[in-house]
Amino acid sequence: MISLKSMKNCNLAIGPYPTFSYDASGGGGTGSTKKGQDSRISLKFDPEKFYIPPINYTTTKLLGLPIPPGVNIDIVPEKIEGEYDKQKNCINLIFQARFLFSIGTLLKAPDLLLTANLTNTDVNFRKRAFQSSPFTGSGNIVLVSVSTIQKTGNLIYDSFLTLPAPVLAVLHCKIDIIDGD
Repeated sequence: MISLKSMKNCNLAIGPYPTFSYDASGGGGTGSTKKGQDSRISLKFDPEKFYIPPINYTTTKLLGLPIPPGVNIDIVPEKIEGEYDKQKNCINLIFQARFLFSIGTLLKAPDLLLTANLTNTDVNFRKRAFQSSPFTGSGNIVLVSVSTIQKTGNLIYDSFLTLPAPVLAVLHCKIDIIDGD
């Protein structure tokens, strides 16, 4: 079994926009493990039982200020699975989700579809390095990812977000792998 709990001090960025801070505490879920080849353990979470806090004025700050009330982005996971290589102390999780942007009841934008490889290896985004952290089988870890969000087909929304655009995720979390040895 594996347990992942998301924490505070996360960061997200899209395209040319400033990186914003995101408090993901209270999120997470449990999943299953299966011993794989060599020192590898397969990891799989049930996306329907995995909670990710929405991006809104209570969880997110841009340039040190909360984003405006009414702006909300629900994150709906569709796939969270990967592997833990015990020999390399490396976690790789494929994360697929839909991001549902709305402003109150006035605006509902097309879904943003994201596929990201969350890993504990360092990444570069906008010529800046973002550091992950080593993993020892249980405890706090920083998972990072740089991926791309493709166009939605909505000209206004795609132009506003400069899609396709690179996306950064820095996730502080606690992972416990309870079995799978």
